[in-house]
Amino acid sequence: MSLLRDALVAREMKQVELAKELSIAKNVMSEIISGKRNITLELTVKLEDALGNKAEFWMKYQVAYEIDKIRIKYKKAVEKANISPRA
Repeated sequence: MSLLRDALVAREMKQVELAKELSIAKNVMSEIISGKRNITLELTVKLEDALGNKAEFWMKYQVAYEIDKIRIKYKKAVEKANISPRA
């Protein structure tokens, strides 16, 4: 999640520091930042406290990210369906 990475950079904060503040494992924080793991509702409240952005802000970003992933998947499926195999 590049937005979270940008928030850390702006605050000159390391992933491990935020992970500790949020009481989550370092690898979980890394997976969230890289987009391999979603931000949960509980985590949005913790982020609100740690970084100052409202929980709704983080949740809206998460939903937008998930919608984009679905759009990309759908577009690829449509493109694949429209490609005729070469003989």
